[in-house]
Amino acid sequence: MKTMTCTIKKLIFLFLIFSSCGRVAQEHIDGEPEGKPEILWLNPSQIEMAGIQHGKISYREMGRRIYANGLINVPPGQRALITSMITGYIHKLHCLPGEWVQKGQPVAEINSLEFIEMQQEFQETSARLIYLKQEYERQRFLGEKDASSKKLMALAESEYRQHMSTLAGLAASLNLLGIDTASLSTGKVQNRLALYAPVSGFVNQVFAFSGMHLGQDEPVAEIIDNRQMHIELNVFEKDAMDVSVGQKVNFHLPNRPDEVFQGEIMLVSGSIEPENRSLQVRALLYPNQGTLKVGMYVNAEILIERSKRPVLPDKAINSSVDGNHVFYVVDQESENFAYAMMDVELDIREIGYTALRNADTTKLYVINGLNTLVNAFHEGSYDH
Repeated sequence: MKTMTCTIKKLIFLFLIFSSCGRVAQEHIDGEPEGKPEILWLNPSQIEMAGIQHGKISYREMGRRIYANGLINVPPGQRALITSMITGYIHKLHCLPGEWVQKGQPVAEINSLEFIEMQQEFQETSARLIYLKQEYERQRFLGEKDASSKKLMALAESEYRQHMSTLAGLAASLNLLGIDTASLSTGKVQNRLALYAPVSGFVNQVFAFSGMHLGQDEPVAEIIDNRQMHIELNVFEKDAMDVSVGQKVNFHLPNRPDEVFQGEIMLVSGSIEPENRSLQVRALLYPNQGTLKVGMYVNAEILIERSKRPVLPDKAINSSVDGNHVFYVVDQESENFAYAMMDVELDIREIGYTALRNADTTKLYVINGLNTLVNAFHEGSYDH
């Protein structure tokens, strides 16, 4: 029923277009076969009702395309996995998936006996080192006066330097855990270890929960800074020689083919992957392109051999089994326009525009509202 209603409305619309005004006419162009109309006159009201708009051929930079596919990703330096270097239990989590965190912001707290023992060992070694230093200096003084054996002096020096090394190692380990060893000189010991965000970004995943036992190097959370995303593309070996840094890339998501995003090649691998015989290419995404997510699969076109070409909008071209046609203004009297149809040879299509091989830049073309003209020229559905 809905289809029949639409068909009736279409017939009424065509009848109004081609029957409502006496100046609508069909003429024959010399050299063309008789039958279907070759020139169609429309007055202003008919043009407005049909939604017809005029425009001339413009020039856009276009080129050949190499097809590739891949994934949206971020550079390794913008992805961080937060882990603990010691064992313990999660005391508290300070982040949720999807939350933005700043570099240096605490994301979790850990209760750890190992952490407490490391601080205690540092303090004991530091205190012991004071005595060993004094003993070493005493033995050296006595040795210079021949009041003590060289063996005792060497033993004192060895023990002193051994404890110095142990203390330096403990200090380095505690510094890696984010502890200022100067604060341990007062005898205080921290019972909780905080884990901090190494980069700013969104929390992509949280692997831990409160009360969970955390092993050494076990992940707590993953953070991704997606402010400089790129796409990692696999280019077939046969196209590898044509790809270079600086080329433009258009890409879309498989489930949204009409929404085109753009980028530019920034890195090209120096070798072919032996497993799939492809070249890995990285393209930087241009900013402010919607809500693309890391890990999304994309289909891409790498644009090469770029040059300015004469184009018309895609909606100005009628493609059918009879070929590709455009409509242009062949004559004008006051505000009335005469239209004719012309065959065209298509070249490259890119983001809503199509380049023409036989473009005539002097003509005024119909760039919107083709349906009325298509029906008239192909069906001859109007009278003189």
